[in-house]
Amino acid sequence: MKRSKKGKHYFTQISNGIKYTYFIKKIKIKNKYYTITAKSKEDWDLKYENKVNEVNSGIAKLINRNMTMADIKDSYLKKSERFAPSTYLRKEQYLRKYILPEFKNTKIKDINDESVKDFYEKVYEIKNSINIIMEISKVLNTIWDYCIEEKAIIKTEKPDASSYITYLKDIERRTKIEDKVKEDLNELDQEEITYILKEVQGRAEEIIYHLQTLSGLRISEALAMTFENIDLDNNVIKVDQQVSSINKSRTKGTRFESEEYNQVAPVKTVTSNREAPLVPPTRALILDLVKLLERDTGLLFTTKNGDMCSRNNWNHNYFNPLMKKLGFSYKTHDLRKFFGSFHISKFTPIQSVSKWLGHSRVSTTYDHYAKVINQQEDDNKWKTAELVDF
Repeated sequence: MKRSKKGKHYFTQISNGIKYTYFIKKIKIKNKYYTITAKSKEDWDLKYENKVNEVNSGIAKLINRNMTMADIKDSYLKKSERFAPSTYLRKEQYLRKYILPEFKNTKIKDINDESVKDFYEKVYEIKNSINIIMEISKVLNTIWDYCIEEKAIIKTEKPDASSYITYLKDIERRTKIEDKVKEDLNELDQEEITYILKEVQGRAEEIIYHLQTLSGLRISEALAMTFENIDLDNNVIKVDQQVSSINKSRTKGTRFESEEYNQVAPVKTVTSNREAPLVPPTRALILDLVKLLERDTGLLFTTKNGDMCSRNNWNHNYFNPLMKKLGFSYKTHDLRKFFGSFHISKFTPIQSVSKWLGHSRVSTTYDHYAKVINQQEDDNKWKTAELVDF
């Protein structure tokens, strides 16, 4: 490259018989020198402005600026192993099925608001599922945070497709309202619960129905319940684990690798780690189980082979056949929901119900049981009239 007669900072270079002219100038930004090469003085001015912004924003200090989505995949998943296996598998699934096919060879720094929004729209058009979009969004947010930690991007470069997410949430909200109306028409009552409990009386699976209906456990929590977590002295059930079904091929090489398909994992959230009431009928049933099984350790319920029971196994071999026999069309979660509705209808403080259910906020309990609460208000709004009934 030779200096050009065009002026200071201009250089020429001949390549394949073609003469190229460049404007090259060394500048100092924040006590550090940078050499900027451009095709013209105007192009150099633009690059200079970008370089100043880059240095001032901290981008210049990033050491993994050219990393692609494919580059960060393995290290991101490795870091995700510190979470529960179900969380790891969720991240692995959405990364493999949706995110990598779209952004595999794209540099993280080049993924922007518009490209993420276009990606969401594409997935929604194919899958027509708000839930899938929301799950992808959750995984992508953890990826952006990881990339910030790894100095691939800075915080202000984190893609934001919140307007489209808000739009989807509005659709989800309207859908939930419609589903709630249908759900209210198909809600367990006390008489039906009695039918269910009588039908399973004396069976090995009776304890699971007790844990869901009388103590409000999620089915995955009930299936993982052990004798060690039953406090007979204080009549409480300690809920701190759940059954998690693991895809062995997808966890090979991770800390979750195991020959067992079903594993015990931590509960859903911090507030899910809780104490639920141990009512007298369930207490008596557990004492009977100790005598029947001749042990007071391990799982309260296992399959006929003595193995941990998965949610799929439970639904297929126990719950669904019972619902069919009784002519019901309920889901396992409806048993837990009955627990909440029953307590609220009996004026149990909603703070206690929320705590027993493991909800993160009391407002969540209000949202789930709005119908029961509103019914209570209607039933009791004239109560003060009794004061003048003489």
